[in-house]
Amino acid sequence: MRSTSTNKPTTEPQLRRTFSFTEIVTALAAWKFPSEIDGVVAIATGGIVPGALVAQRLGAELKTITVSYRNAINEPQFAQPRLTSSVPGLGGWRRVLLVDDFFLSGQSWD
Repeated sequence: MRSTSTNKPTTEPQLRRTFSFTEIVTALAAWKFPSEIDGVVAIATGGIVPGALVAQRLGAELKTITVSYRNAINEPQFAQPRLTSSVPGLGGWRRVLLVDDFFLSGQSWD
């Protein structure tokens, strides 16, 4: 919130910068990822596209999980995020890169 000259707070939405696909791919190409990643696990749904791009960049396999603390109309329903899918078999993976977009809340990382 920001204050007006009368010190009353306003609730104008903050505009976020958007990125083109080319900017995203260019940034991923320059990113220094940890070495020897066995596979990528993307947190659905927002993490699937970035997870797929990262997996492709690393030449690694991609698997997904679903974590949520919101209901169908995007309202928080749990105090902490919960795993809402089965965990995929990781086989011999020892070094896993977890990918999510935490654009709205960052709650998956808490």
